[in-house]
Amino acid sequence: MKNLQWYAARIDGERVLVSAPQSLESRRPREPNGPLFNDPAGEYLPIAFLRAGTLGVVTPIQNVPEGRTGFTWWRLEGR
Repeated sequence: MKNLQWYAARIDGERVLVSAPQSLESRRPREPNGPLFNDPAGEYLPIAFLRAGTLGVVTPIQNVPEGRTGFTWWRLEGR
């Protein structure tokens, strides 16, 4: 099963800084006890501009069969 991936980007003057692709861990069955499918888990990823000039991103974790639910915090540094 290929993971869903997300990117974050920041426009800094005339430059566009783009993150490396990151995996989104959100899988669920479409029917009880069925096979797992990738799910966008709400489709929105909140981004925060941090004081150090970096970006913070929160992504959901919804992998109930493996007992993993919650959120992941990412800090992206651009150069």
